[in-house]
Amino acid sequence: MDGAGARAFRSPALARLLAAAACLLYAGLFVAAASHSQWLVYPLIPDEVVLSTFGGAQLEFALLDRLPAATLAAAAAVTIQGIGFAGLSALRLQPESRRGERIGLGFAIGLSSLSTWTLAIGTLIGLDPEWPVLAPPAIVAAVGWWLEIKHWLATNRRSDDDRDVKPGRDGVAEHGHDRVAEYDRQRRTWWRFAWLPFALLLLLGAVLPPWEFDVLEYHLQVPKEWHQAGRIRLLPHNVYGNMPLGAEMAALWSMTLAAGPDAWFHGALAGKALIGLFTISVAWTLWTVAARESGPRIGALAATLFLSTPGILHTAMAGLIDSVLAGFTLCAYVAWHRARSASAADAPGTLGTPGTLGTPGMLGRTWWSPALAWLALAGGMAGAAAAVKYTGVVFALLPLAVSTLAEPLLFAKSRRCSFQMIALRFAVFLAAAGVSGGGWYLKNAALTGNPVYPLLAGVAGPGLETVEQQRRWSAAHRPGGAADTADRSVYGVKELLAAGAQIGWRSPWQSPLLPPLVLFALIFMKPRRELLPWLAPPLWILAVWWLATHRIDRFWIPTLPFAALLASQGVVALDVVFGRRWVDGGLAVVFAWLLLIAASPGSPAEPFANNRFFVSLARSREAQTHPAHRWLNAHVPATGKVLLVGDARPFYVRPPAIYNTCFDRDALSSLIADRPPADWPAAFRAAGITHVFVDWSELARYRSPGNYGHTSIVTPALIHGELVERLRLLRPIVAPGGATVALGAGGKANSGNPDVGV
Repeated sequence: MDGAGARAFRSPALARLLAAAACLLYAGLFVAAASHSQWLVYPLIPDEVVLSTFGGAQLEFALLDRLPAATLAAAAAVTIQGIGFAGLSALRLQPESRRGERIGLGFAIGLSSLSTWTLAIGTLIGLDPEWPVLAPPAIVAAVGWWLEIKHWLATNRRSDDDRDVKPGRDGVAEHGHDRVAEYDRQRRTWWRFAWLPFALLLLLGAVLPPWEFDVLEYHLQVPKEWHQAGRIRLLPHNVYGNMPLGAEMAALWSMTLAAGPDAWFHGALAGKALIGLFTISVAWTLWTVAARESGPRIGALAATLFLSTPGILHTAMAGLIDSVLAGFTLCAYVAWHRARSASAADAPGTLGTPGTLGTPGMLGRTWWSPALAWLALAGGMAGAAAAVKYTGVVFALLPLAVSTLAEPLLFAKSRRCSFQMIALRFAVFLAAAGVSGGGWYLKNAALTGNPVYPLLAGVAGPGLETVEQQRRWSAAHRPGGAADTADRSVYGVKELLAAGAQIGWRSPWQSPLLPPLVLFALIFMKPRRELLPWLAPPLWILAVWWLATHRIDRFWIPTLPFAALLASQGVVALDVVFGRRWVDGGLAVVFAWLLLIAASPGSPAEPFANNRFFVSLARSREAQTHPAHRWLNAHVPATGKVLLVGDARPFYVRPPAIYNTCFDRDALSSLIADRPPADWPAAFRAAGITHVFVDWSELARYRSPGNYGHTSIVTPALIHGELVERLRLLRPIVAPGGATVALGAGGKANSGNPDVGV
């Protein structure tokens, strides 16, 4: 792809005019969106933005307190990368990949492998003792690093200048099967370092104490529970904890590696940091893919376009796992296309030639070709995507499995594919996917009877406990969300246009660079068929997002790596239309703006909610802890137990806590249902509950129109009228400052009566 399409315009001036008008129109739409209104203010107050990262007027600077979490993350990252190198060596893909590819793809292989191992040991054996969880991955990683260093030393003897480089078409050089622009081979541009500020900012945010709702509810809360229980088990009170949690296993492995009473906390921060490091490795993979086509500058721009996208920065900083799903999905498609290319180039005596199957060398090297190795990697990465979220099955596993089977069948005559070969390719793909992602589905099948619990209730197996819970779950996750849609179609033209506008320019998760650059790539680049491998996946993901999900912004995050690749080719087109100097200048200005936005404190309508990168960990942790949780941490005795009602975010609660999500059966309802009021005190004593916290604001939010609803029977009449006034089971406790944060029993005179928090 060389931008020849731009030259097809009869008038270069007209091309420049139309492109400039399109940029201005898009810029107007973008800045006019309500979610971006605050973004225009930040360039006017850069000093305040920078000061806010130090805590504002306090001007606090503390980074050394992150050292325990950073050390854990570094140890885990070295282990993950080493496992990845070992995996590439086992697949015999070291000679088939460049160093940058081995780093990016290797980190993905290592993270998936470590996750699978932690799941297997944590479920079958348990997390205590720790050595079965920690020792085997460390040994494999050491072997992987040794193999990679050995390979690097062997290949480093030949410099790049000594390799055969033959001129290709359109003035582009061909380096083996890579094409590298001559200009970029001779000049090291500053774009090679443009991604670094975003990567640094991402890591600074990743080691902050978690603040995002879903992270506190299950992304890190579930690993914390499993770590404290010493085993991966069914969580009947947290429906999300029984879904695939492949990305969260990095935090659980780090918790197992850590020591001390705060091992769960430092391990959780390390898990967040590893998500950030994986996101950076995805950018590295994008760099290598784009550089193969258009040279180092475009590769660096693809990485920077990806890392500078607000949605990617936010999810990685917050500890959300959508960037992990995006990375595994990208790696799956990259490996699948490499398998397709390698299959066409297979030499006689390999899998690419029919007739080799069934020969005496079938189990030897003769049948294991690079094409089959890349296909195994594609299956492993697709399975890893399915291990992160159920949507990974539809985004990556299903389309690639169908393509693996159907593509050679459709072109069997032209490619001389035997049915034996097709069957073997399909079996290898599915086997690799099963190894990397099947464990979560086997766990669910064994523990719940439904491999995709709680989905497909009644079809694949049991779902949530009651029909009412299943109804609310389905309503919350249908297209259009939980809001009442009886009076309108969720698949109307108006809804489709609104979704397009949301993705295109209204969403605070979108970058102002990606949509217009993708559009320029589609308009100017020829032949357009070269864009199809990177255009088809995001179109498929967006179609699934609109047709089958509740259409929240996070669910289209997996399209962003592909958008960054396409946008990098849009830069190639603009180089032809405007000239590289003008394009570089414009990109530099927008990247600086995006960096300032990423460092800003944000607002309720924006994705960034915590930018206190240099504030001490203790203060940041306290700021993210609910006031009632702080009170409970300070006053609940060592033998106490807390019941949380309406509150599904117990991550910062130190005492043992009983809680439930809004879709699970309410714990308080389970205690007092089917019992006369006189038996309620005995039920509390039997459960060991000494304190209760009722979060009225959360209950009101869940019960508001269009929200998820809640299973709790809790009302003020029940708590204050029945439990406090009539039964005198509970008494109010007022925290400093006058806020009522707890109800409690009257002491030894009412022995056995629980303390209750609100």
